[in-house]
Amino acid sequence: MLSRQVRPLILIFSPLLFFVACALPAARIATGPPWLGKELLAAGFLGPLVGQFAWYANPLWLGSLIAAGLRRRRWTLLLSLAAVAVGLLMLTLPGHDIPRDEGGVNKDHAEGLLYGAWVWLASIALPALGAALSREEKRHPQ
Repeated sequence: MLSRQVRPLILIFSPLLFFVACALPAARIATGPPWLGKELLAAGFLGPLVGQFAWYANPLWLGSLIAAGLRRRRWTLLLSLAAVAVGLLMLTLPGHDIPRDEGGVNKDHAEGLLYGAWVWLASIALPALGAALSREEKRHPQ
């Protein structure tokens, strides 16, 4: 069980960081302005078409928030650590060509990650940190 002090912090600050990350530049592209986190969030489910799977950390992160809301410390920790592991796949983005159209004729080249990507990673790691630092509460039979 998550302690009563930690659970509200996870449920408030992790989504807050996530939404801040959506407003920040997350990836530097060779042919134009940087992509914002919200743009990567909207199109990220198509990532496997170019070998990118980091977007799939988002459902795991959401599951960790649900587990935190239900006071399931172990599940919060497990799902959040899985989200971080999948999220670290973002490190493979730089150097990839990303199609700009459905035919793959025009392409952008991802040059690097910006601070929005790191804020996103922090937001999905926060539930794991909170669950790891949380004490198990003793259940008292009623």
